[in-house]
Amino acid sequence: MTNGEFIEATSRLEKYYEKEFSIEQQRIMFEELREVSVEKYKKAITYCIRNNKFIPKVSDILNAINEVKKIVAKETTRIECKKCKGVGYVPYYKKIDNGGKEIIYQFFAVCDCGNEKRYDGTTISDIEHKSKPFCFLWYFLPFFLPA
Repeated sequence: MTNGEFIEATSRLEKYYEKEFSIEQQRIMFEELREVSVEKYKKAITYCIRNNKFIPKVSDILNAINEVKKIVAKETTRIECKKCKGVGYVPYYKKIDNGGKEIIYQFFAVCDCGNEKRYDGTTISDIEHKSKPFCFLWYFLPFFLPA
């Protein structure tokens, strides 16, 4: 990113927050953000405008660049794969002879194409049907309270 591109993109922040950076602040910001491409910087500025109440500092802009990377990574299009047909999982079957009766089991393996959605165990995909926390003491608490 050149100095002119940086000043042009940063002026959008100054206009939105109605506060101007000093020449020293702009110099320090440019030194820290010089390695970032203009496109990423502009996307980070848009992210900051949408999510920050106050004018962002360099750390806020760097965090916004990382958040934009995560958002873009989630929005990547799926690859057309002949093995899994774009699903990300390959079904395979196993036949077992159970005393004259054949049982067919279906399993799924992760495909090499990378289209699978990995379960990380820390997020809830369906917020609407999220269970409410249950406290065992709340159930018996009315019996222990004095009348």
